[in-house]
Amino acid sequence: MGVLILEGVTGSGKSSTVKALQACASFCLYEEAATFDDFLTQFWDDPGAAARRATKRFASILTEIERQPDQNYVLERFHFSPIAVGSDPSRYPNITERCAALGCKVAVLTVPEEELRTRA
Repeated sequence: MGVLILEGVTGSGKSSTVKALQACASFCLYEEAATFDDFLTQFWDDPGAAARRATKRFASILTEIERQPDQNYVLERFHFSPIAVGSDPSRYPNITERCAALGCKVAVLTVPEEELRTRA
């Protein structure tokens, strides 16, 4: 497995996917609270400060992973989520490069269009 980043909107099945993976694989989990935290609230208040805090949080997590590269990891949301809500991608180049060096895989979970209509 290596490093798997699960991305998706709320309700897309990230937590359910984690539970299914736990039934058949061993890995260290970084839940959304550790990765994404309260980014959205912070982003609307001060996008630059939110990006700086997120970058520090992401860098810290990657440092932990780099110290034990033989383990499997699942990250529930990571630096793609802030970019998806409008944070400037140029704030995360080192994070992107480090993810690439670790061979991170990304699974983007979606919600069927019919379901989105019922949520609107």
